[in-house]
Amino acid sequence: MLSNKLAISSLSLGQHPSHLLDHKIRVAASHGFAGIEIVFSDIDIYARAKSLSLSEAAAEIQGICKAHRIEILSLAPFENFEGHNSPLEERLQTARKWIDIARILNATYLQVPAQYSSDCTGVEAVVVSELQQLADLARAQPPMVSIAYEPMSWSTHSSTWQSALHIVQCVDRPNFGLCLDSFHELTKLWASPFDASGKLPNADDDLRASLRDFQDHCPLDKICYVQLSDGERFNPPFQHPIRGISRARRHSLHGHDMLVHFPWKRSWVDIYLYQKS
Repeated sequence: MLSNKLAISSLSLGQHPSHLLDHKIRVAASHGFAGIEIVFSDIDIYARAKSLSLSEAAAEIQGICKAHRIEILSLAPFENFEGHNSPLEERLQTARKWIDIARILNATYLQVPAQYSSDCTGVEAVVVSELQQLADLARAQPPMVSIAYEPMSWSTHSSTWQSALHIVQCVDRPNFGLCLDSFHELTKLWASPFDASGKLPNADDDLRASLRDFQDHCPLDKICYVQLSDGERFNPPFQHPIRGISRARRHSLHGHDMLVHFPWKRSWVDIYLYQKS
């Protein structure tokens, strides 16, 4: 029997404007989920619909979750933080607001996708220092919020679990670990939107090697939670004038470039596994 608890993203429970967050929470509870990842835009929509501030909305949502015995696993996604070329203090100020909301929610984690903007530096010392400051900010006062750092297949520098684990180990903070998503592992190593098979040339061998490496070398205590999600296969395969899958896969996901250079159709049903309390 599965010993890990199951959570679901609020995004996976409907994206129509009528699907307010309180209703999504009740639906998750009625289907046996123990936890939920709150997507920030859902809080914003709820606050606007109820004429509340974000803090007031977060407090209401926390109360609704408590009443339905739903644990708030994380607040997501706090994007494009580390290494960005905008002033660090501005990014930290934004982080404070997110962390404050996470504390009101009593969320265990703030989910931070690895940087995917092209307007950033990949200098490791800078990236590590900025993520250390983020982690320290998140544990500066109770309740402590942990940072779940997620490598994405289109992240600019940390696009694999190996590179993200290296960053986690360099950051070396007790409240800083990995968020791992099966979608990004598969779209990095296995799936191709350009081929009729739906697979890259060495898909099976590359994925098998990565999973074996993961089993042998990824410490479990560095994993915050795991996302199980999928993507839709293109039929017919995606056609694009850029020649070469590798070149198309190297481009970052930001705005229009997502559609032009990384044409994935993601199925937004994310099931999360996390440890028992």
